[in-house]
Amino acid sequence: RDFCLSRGLGDVYKRQRLFSELNNHKSHAREKLDYILNISEENPDRIPIEFKKFRAALDEDLYGMDSEKDLLATFMASNEHAGKRGYNILLWGSPGVGKTSLAECAARHCGLPSEVVYLNAIQNPLELEGLDSSYDSATAGAFSNAFKMNGTSEMVIILDEIGRVHSSKDGNPLDLSLIHISEPTRQAEI
Repeated sequence: RDFCLSRGLGDVYKRQRLFSELNNHKSHAREKLDYILNISEENPDRIPIEFKKFRAALDEDLYGMDSEKDLLATFMASNEHAGKRGYNILLWGSPGVGKTSLAECAARHCGLPSEVVYLNAIQNPLELEGLDSSYDSATAGAFSNAFKMNGTSEMVIILDEIGRVHSSKDGNPLDLSLIHISEPTRQAEI
């Protein structure tokens, strides 16, 4: 009889521990779901781009770079006219010429939030993408954090210092991560 009683208490203890673990998983899952659901796909503050207004706004904020501002305004206005959203733009040049300022200015005049991610400070691709959500200690990456902080995924993310990305003798996993993020259609090739 004593054996049955202790065995019964052991089962009760195991069940309580199991329910406790399930509740922890539920709250963790609920936390992740809340994180995602609070990010809007569209930004209500977004301003439609008209070439002349956009170009004039860039001139007000930035001195020089006339050909770069023309190209950027033309590209963005044509994408707006075509109804395209979510495209990549590469601004390439020497340090200090105003690439980041141009991107931030463009975002501001589109009514979109912007976030600068300094790639020279990132050593692990998981810092960009985040850990797999199947892990209990999973954390969001820089992009998800930017979306969460701004409440929208319709924003400008500026990947700065791409030429100074840390590399190792085995190659750079960050390169593959950047391709994965910027070109989803190439994922099958990787």
